[in-house]
Amino acid sequence: MASLAHTVHASRPVDRHNPLEDFDPKNRTDKRHVQFLDTSSTDALAAWNDLLRLQVEVFAPDELAFLAGFAPWQEAVDILDVGCGNGLYASALRAGFPNKSYTGIDISSGLIAEARAADPAIAFAVADFFSFAPDRTFDLIVMRFLIQHLTDFMTVLDRCATLARPRGGVLIIEPDLRNSRNDPPTPLFEELLVRFERSRNDNGRMRRRIADPRELVSGIRDWKLVADEPVKIRPVTSAARSLFLSWIDTFERSRLLDFQFGAVREELRRWSRTADASTTIALRAIYLERTI
Repeated sequence: MASLAHTVHASRPVDRHNPLEDFDPKNRTDKRHVQFLDTSSTDALAAWNDLLRLQVEVFAPDELAFLAGFAPWQEAVDILDVGCGNGLYASALRAGFPNKSYTGIDISSGLIAEARAADPAIAFAVADFFSFAPDRTFDLIVMRFLIQHLTDFMTVLDRCATLARPRGGVLIIEPDLRNSRNDPPTPLFEELLVRFERSRNDNGRMRRRIADPRELVSGIRDWKLVADEPVKIRPVTSAARSLFLSWIDTFERSRLLDFQFGAVREELRRWSRTADASTTIALRAIYLERTI
């Protein structure tokens, strides 16, 4: 999960706010998107903590296997994880690649408290990405499941340019629905994912532009697209079902769309009981490098 700016206007991205303030009350769509990412209540914090834990348990083994052969990652030493949430992903990275230095920032004080308790060896900080003032720069900035929540990537890259070392880079990891599938098919679940993604696109989020990563750096000086590679996640069915059900709970709580949530849950339960059930969850790893 991610967290960036406290103030919302045309030239700034939108992400988790804690507490909910600075929003035009007339703009109900924007407020619902912020509430979707909010962690200010005990229940919301617990729900996001559980979801982030599941996503690390399901995704991290295949992600780390990918990174083991990914040259920009291997060459980097100082890593900044932006929107680190409860820190479990950064902790998994440290366990897999212990010869690097890790820093994680998130605007959610509740999630950072979880992160510090889980892995005291990592420097976690409650920080706004745009005002974060570390005492050094970084070789690589990780933005995992972050870009999908933003509205203005150029502003983000401008900030990254102040945090990344010369020839440093940004590693973006995002879901790839087009290349994800369940067998046997789960059409209601797939429709829910598509409709939720569409609701985010309609509110100005970046998912549509990620479809062609060249657009991320189009017209932006001093950055170039170096890699756009698939990462295939093939979890066991029981773990996938737990994650999918957590996604459904999150979508339903968001109130961003009306859907047959109960029917989707039942479809997934039937799917998971099928003897030959399997899933492939596709991610994309996009790497942008500073050219100066």
